[in-house]
Amino acid sequence: MDTGLLVLRWAVGLLIAGHGVQKVSFLLGGNGLAGGTEEFRRDGFRGGRLTALAAGGSQLGAGLFLAAGLLTPLA
Repeated sequence: MDTGLLVLRWAVGLLIAGHGVQKVSFLLGGNGLAGGTEEFRRDGFRGGRLTALAAGGSQLGAGLFLAAGLLTPLA
């Protein structure tokens, strides 16, 4: 059971981190920061660039924390 939870934590954490990377860069098929900014503006959020950076950074950090098992309730 512990191994299954470890693999699940890695998979979900790395997926979340990868999604955050896509919001702010061209890696993993992302549209870069300009694309992330436009996505948030289209969805009605103000401050698109700051919002994209905050969302991408928090997803990247939370995903890596979850994958590493650090502060998992917070992540």
